Amino acid sequence: MALKSLIVGILGMAAAGGAFYALFDKDVKNKELVLKRVKSMSKSSRVRSLETENQNRRKQVSDHLKALEAGKAVSLTLNERLAQAGLEIDKKGYLIGCCVVGLVGLVLGLFLFGNFFFAVCFAAVLGVGFPQWLVGHLIAKRFRKFEEDFPSSLDVIVRGVKAGLPFSECIKIISQESEEPIRGEIRQLIEAQGMGISLSEAIDRMAKNIPIQEVKFFSIVIAIQQKTGGSLADSLSNLSRILRDRKRMRQKILSMSSEAKSSAMIIGSMPIVVALLLTVTAPEYVSLLWTTSTGQVALVISGIWMAIGIFVMKQIINFDF
Repeated sequence: MALKSLIVGILGMAAAGGAFYALFDKDVKNKELVLKRVKSMSKSSRVRSLETENQNRRKQVSDHLKALEAGKAVSLTLNERLAQAGLEIDKKGYLIGCCVVGLVGLVLGLFLFGNFFFAVCFAAVLGVGFPQWLVGHLIAKRFRKFEEDFPSSLDVIVRGVKAGLPFSECIKIISQESEEPIRGEIRQLIEAQGMGISLSEAIDRMAKNIPIQEVKFFSIVIAIQQKTGGSLADSLSNLSRILRDRKRMRQKILSMSSEAKSSAMIIGSMPIVVALLLTVTAPEYVSLLWTTSTGQVALVISGIWMAIGIFVMKQIINFDF
């Protein structure tokens, strides 16, 4: 009898446990599924928020680049080109210089050709072309100097920000200790801020004065950092590293193309050198080129073909990077 009661009690407990499991296990599983779904939804929401943030940042970078490119597309005036070259003269002084160079070219043309028409043509080409070439050469030289010194200036800003100095104090240090042209551009940036212009707008102005990729990147970093926040020191440190990598790549490309450039310079200058040597050694032989109509036509056609050849060689050996 006692054994039957024990068996009945055990079976009753097993039935109660089974009923309890059947009733409450479904709820437990449902809760676990709900928790898993909530976690997956939170992860997916974080991923979506990060994707949205990255898309917004890319859109801001794209809009900033388009704005800078639109500013670059505007044709520069003569005074703006003179300012980019670092020359402290205005349009009037430039035109006076062109006239002086033209007069020198007229005298030199009369001495070389002995023909007033060719002397006037030579003076016009020299008076207009040489100043334009000189301004372009000074602009390119100034931009190269800026590219070489700009990463070091960014390093100064990074160290100053990490040490706790504000950005304005860091750029003041650069304006005092760096060399031209960075010193002058940073001083203009500080003066613009002193007149109430925001930092991003002042840097955009600097990007228009120095339209190179390095300054554009700097303008984008500052604009995005002001809108989205983040560590300015880390952003500028990454930018400095990228600019140094670009500099190494540029130097590698220039070293690889130096042989082609030397060959092009030798080939392009050979006819001129030979003509000058023959003018000194056998002037009667060479003078037929500018004393006879046939020689003059041949000289003009040869000059045109030489100019075309030099232009083609320049396009071949110049790399856009």
